[in-house]
Amino acid sequence: KVGASGAAPFAYQWQYLSGSTWRPFGAGAGYTTAALTTFPTTAMFNGVQLRAVVTDVNGLSAASNAATLTVTPAILTQPVSQTVPFGSSATFGVVVGGGPNLTYQWQYLNGTTWKPFGAGTGYNAATLNTFATTAAFDGVWLRVVITDGNGFTVTSNQARLTVCPAFTILPVTQTVASGSKATFTVAAQGVGSICFKWQYWTGSAWALFNQGNGIFEPTLTTWALTPALNGLQLRAEAIAGNGVTSFTQPVTLTVAPTINTQPAHALVPVNWTATFTVAVSGVPNLTYQWQYLDGANWTPFTTGTGYDAAIFTTVNNPLANNGTQVRAVISDGQGLTVTSKTVTLTVIL
Repeated sequence: KVGASGAAPFAYQWQYLSGSTWRPFGAGAGYTTAALTTFPTTAMFNGVQLRAVVTDVNGLSAASNAATLTVTPAILTQPVSQTVPFGSSATFGVVVGGGPNLTYQWQYLNGTTWKPFGAGTGYNAATLNTFATTAAFDGVWLRVVITDGNGFTVTSNQARLTVCPAFTILPVTQTVASGSKATFTVAAQGVGSICFKWQYWTGSAWALFNQGNGIFEPTLTTWALTPALNGLQLRAEAIAGNGVTSFTQPVTLTVAPTINTQPAHALVPVNWTATFTVAVSGVPNLTYQWQYLDGANWTPFTTGTGYDAAIFTTVNNPLANNGTQVRAVISDGQGLTVTSKTVTLTVIL
């Protein structure tokens, strides 16, 4: 901004020095008024010399003293606090605009004193990558100080590094027979002692799983499973000594059909029917297929009653059926199958 006295009105022309020549300046607003406002500055503006030439009503002109525009660094994107698993690297970044020859120095807070940070790579660059984190990294506060070629500095906001538990063993999906138990195991490392909690998905939220042993331990063993637990999703939560938690990805518990009562051998007189029974537990929509051994191949029964049910009764058996081997194949609604033991049909005179 410039002020003038003399024979008004005045005309103004702001100029910049290009080499040894003063040229009209147009990169802004008000370059023909007493007050000049530049466009948003970039590094190209740094060091620019400006002056105003004022002309009065008589055509007489005077030039102001030259003023230098110095552009100091400005942080465009601040570093952000990070939470990373134990043993992983943390990355902090900053984006800075300003003059050329920017230098960076990442620092950490030691008590009340900021000290240079060297436990990583890029500690003198815009992006800092720490070494693999340990418990010593948890709770560390970091910042970066940027200095430009003019000696001007700017300091970023502070960002906190938090170390969360890292799972070293993950649970796996289990398929177990109805009436059996399932076992899930995890392991984790982190800050201080690690506590565990097993959870299941209710359909709308995660809740504590209480149908087993070890629900607060790294190994969970369910109670004997029923078809009602088929499709249950489970996960483990690890809670570190610093109170920070991590979760595994959900795994699915599948309950396969189980034969509770096997069919028995049948002994019938010639031309009598024979009945075979199987009892199965599993998820809904169980299907049955009774089969007989034809040479080397198992072939579905298509005669009799209940050949697709739990109780199968043959047609009247001729003597030729003596020695027929019989079994049942049961499938559940999720495509899992179980096959009964093979029994023998004996036909006597």
